[in-house]
Amino acid sequence: MSGYRTLWFVNFELERLIFQVFLLVNKLGK
Repeated sequence: MSGYRTLWFVNFELERLIFQVFLLVNKLGK
């Protein structure tokens, strides 16, 4: 099930990236 593990890892990285973008937008919005 290595494909599933890779998918989970990609999803995790994507969530982290979205979170960082959210923080950046929050900082610029103020």
